[in-house]
Amino acid sequence: MEIERRKLLEIAEQQRAIAIAEQSRAQSEAQAQAEVARAKATAAEEKVFSAREIEIAERQKRIELVRAAQDAERDAIRIKVAAEAEKSAATDRADAQRTEAEGIADADKIRALVAKLSLRDRRRRNPPDERGAERALTCLARLQRPHAAH
Repeated sequence: MEIERRKLLEIAEQQRAIAIAEQSRAQSEAQAQAEVARAKATAAEEKVFSAREIEIAERQKRIELVRAAQDAERDAIRIKVAAEAEKSAATDRADAQRTEAEGIADADKIRALVAKLSLRDRRRRNPPDERGAERALTCLARLQRPHAAH
């Protein structure tokens, strides 16, 4: 009976060791599964953080692009307005120069006509000698020259 008892004791001891080993294995598996779950949760959390950071960066980029487009549009408007003002000023200057040239030409024509009429009038009163005619022609030529001394 002692053998039987020892045998039973040994079997009980083995069963207890098996139970402890199984419990230890189950605990290790649970810890491994918990570590995998924690790693997956950390990876998911990092993906969420990365997605958030990417969205913030893309939003900032869109804002900067809109601002750059607005700045470019403002610059283009400034350039266009300045070009239109310069074009208008150039047209005004050209008109003024044309008007001045026409005035000078008209004044020269009037002077020449007055000189011609004066000469004709003097000839009627005093017939010219050759020297007087020469002087009159020289005077008339001077008056008809552009920008003659006035």
